Amino acid sequence: MSVGRVRPETDAEERAYLSRVLGRIRREQASAGAGAARVGDELARLRRWWTDDEAREAIQLLDRAQNMPLLQGLEAEAGAHARRLRQLSLEARRPYFGRVCFQETEPERRGDTEAFYVGLGGIWDDEGEPLVIDWRTPMAGLYYDAEPGPAAFLGPDGRVAGTVAGKRQYQIERGALVGFFDTALHIGDDLLARAMAERGGARMPSIVATIQREQNRAIRDGAHRVLLVTGPAGSGKTAVALQRLAYLLYHRPKLSAADMLFLVPNRVFADYVSEVLPELGEDNPRYATWEDLVAPWLPAGSVESRAHLLDAWMSGQVGPVRLAGIRLRGRRAFVSLLDEWLGALAEEPPPFRDVTWEGTVVATGADMACWWQSRWADRPVAHRLGLIQEQLLERLRGAWRRVAARVRAELVEEQSELGDDGLAAAVQRRVKQGAEAVRALVANGGMVDWRALYQSLYRPHARWQAAARAVGGMDVREFLADAQRRLAQGPLPFEDVGPLAYVKASLLRPQLPWPVRLVMVEEAHELTVCQLAVLRRLMPAAPVTIVGDAEQALVPGLGWPADEPLALPWPEEDIGTVPLTKTYRSAPAIAAWCRRLASRGDAHPEPVMEWAAGEVSATPRLVQASEADWPLALARVVRQAPPDGTLAVICATAAEAQAVAAQLAEAGQPCALLDNPAGRFPGGAMVVPLALAGGLEFDAVVVADVSAYEAPAARSALYVAASRARHRLAVVCRGDWPEWLPREDSAGGGQAVEKVGRPIARAHRFDGAHQGD
Repeated sequence: MSVGRVRPETDAEERAYLSRVLGRIRREQASAGAGAARVGDELARLRRWWTDDEAREAIQLLDRAQNMPLLQGLEAEAGAHARRLRQLSLEARRPYFGRVCFQETEPERRGDTEAFYVGLGGIWDDEGEPLVIDWRTPMAGLYYDAEPGPAAFLGPDGRVAGTVAGKRQYQIERGALVGFFDTALHIGDDLLARAMAERGGARMPSIVATIQREQNRAIRDGAHRVLLVTGPAGSGKTAVALQRLAYLLYHRPKLSAADMLFLVPNRVFADYVSEVLPELGEDNPRYATWEDLVAPWLPAGSVESRAHLLDAWMSGQVGPVRLAGIRLRGRRAFVSLLDEWLGALAEEPPPFRDVTWEGTVVATGADMACWWQSRWADRPVAHRLGLIQEQLLERLRGAWRRVAARVRAELVEEQSELGDDGLAAAVQRRVKQGAEAVRALVANGGMVDWRALYQSLYRPHARWQAAARAVGGMDVREFLADAQRRLAQGPLPFEDVGPLAYVKASLLRPQLPWPVRLVMVEEAHELTVCQLAVLRRLMPAAPVTIVGDAEQALVPGLGWPADEPLALPWPEEDIGTVPLTKTYRSAPAIAAWCRRLASRGDAHPEPVMEWAAGEVSATPRLVQASEADWPLALARVVRQAPPDGTLAVICATAAEAQAVAAQLAEAGQPCALLDNPAGRFPGGAMVVPLALAGGLEFDAVVVADVSAYEAPAARSALYVAASRARHRLAVVCRGDWPEWLPREDSAGGGQAVEKVGRPIARAHRFDGAHQGD
């Protein structure tokens, strides 16, 4: 390899090598551009021919059909050229970010020490020698993991053993070499600290140049069909999931981004991470929330949202009986209870509804109950509803003539002016539309009253006593009465959405409208075991990567149980776990303060790096104000925030966020209100309800009113809010400072609470330094 024979070492040699790589990239850009132009011209010509009126009359349908593959092939080629040009544009700005020097030790392959430059994509010279290797190659794994000395990687022909002679890290901006340095360890914390402190932009960036060893292990894991990645706030779980997705796309050429599902907590989060994969030269996958997946199965407009339940919880409107029920539904024992109850349906059929079509009864509820209990009594419960669907569709075909005759008679009576041809067309149209509506109803299980079926689960039964022991101190009779009351009136409670979806997925086996070959699950600590089981029913064969942290579950029990091991609904032998143990997001003083909020603080370590040189101390600012002075104090804290970057004023509920946004606007400090789960991430200064803050990060965070987190079970919610901060954190309290809230970091560094009142002669900047008001 030419790079190995002349290994650049000096600044001049490194600049010459960069120039060589950039020259190659420019030549490839010219070639790809020419190819794109040629294909574009061919496409334009073919499309003009395809749509030309005269040609349309002259060309036989068969000829047009024969040319369809040509059109599709040209469109695919145009897409490939466009993706290649986008990749080369990225590489031209930063062709590589690291280098690993490696010498093979096997006698038959031993040669000079070769330098392998690591970048976003592979770049080769005219002889086919790699100038830059893709970060996803096995060789590039040495750059992230290995230290100088013996090392090995898995190549196409098997294990390749050798010695790592050194590693170098580069800072290249817009094609210019800013600097480089050698490192003796895995990716240095210095580079990571600099990248974390200096990165700009509102949306999440790629971490490909600063992947740490433990993160790399998760990204490259190929031994497990189901991978669980856990770790504290700021440990890079989301970045790992996205980088892993890009890694799998590289190693599975037949896989495309359209085959992948990224399950996100809301659309704001999807927008926030939407630039990561394009930065890596890959397309974004399909983004969906868990609610998106199950919405087609549930009554429209009659389901409580997660955000509504969280607001009720933070406002103290979730009583102890309901809270105990929420905790129970999040347990493994509840899934077992559901399975036992579903099995008992062999003796007691679901409540079926009559299926009618244009006044014709296709099948009565009694018919279907008979089929369930008699005709298919020897079949498993999970198969019976599918058999009933097939029988209904068969009856639907048999009723076609009777329905057509009924419709014809109605139309003749209503519209006697229709001629024979018009009447026949009208009959055909109406019968077809009606048949399609009935087929859709049958396919979605509309012949079952699902809510009534699910409500029957909560009848008194001995099975509840055993399940209730999982949460301790639960009055089963009160719980069952409360569940029956909530299901009988008002929207379906959010804690029941997962179980009802599980019941429907178990009996109906619904299909997604598009194939899914790989799944990523973000913020999985907000999903219960039951909800994860629904995912498996929907996508039983798809590999899954799950990332989350039990400490960040906002409502106790509505997610991963903190006091029992997470039970994933996949075979144990398929599951691998990678715990991330370091946090990289926040400045050290912020991370230390947040650590005190976690229920298992010792499991949440300090950051592993010192913050970038020159970074102003970021000790959390603690502000106490009276009820009357709180709006003024909050506006002043926001006004004193650094003008650059993103600022989030995080509120406990949506109602509080709306009120705070109005108060800040009145005080001359307007902030965008981020209150739409289906909206976009705005950047700049914004007011954010806690329900939408999970998974996001901001340069500065203001916790609007810490007194809203007074309940002991709400401390994890405060941990989520405060740990969103990267550079600055301010915590404002309305009223007396809570005794439970830390006033110092975990190392014992004291931090005085500012008591704000009127008049205020002097104020604090966001970084803790004094300034005149």
